[in-house]
Amino acid sequence: MNVQIFNSAVRQIMFETMTEAALTKDDPADLSNVGVERLICEHYKLPAFGTLL
Repeated sequence: MNVQIFNSAVRQIMFETMTEAALTKDDPADLSNVGVERLICEHYKLPAFGTLL
């Protein structure tokens, strides 16, 4: 498995994914989970928890 580093481009992907999810979800935990799930599916290294907030 080729794990990629978390960088500003990946942060943008996560932000866009969470923004799209916000159209149907309103719980911050759900939005964070959607962002983390996207990173895992794309094989990105997970950032520190504070980065997700």
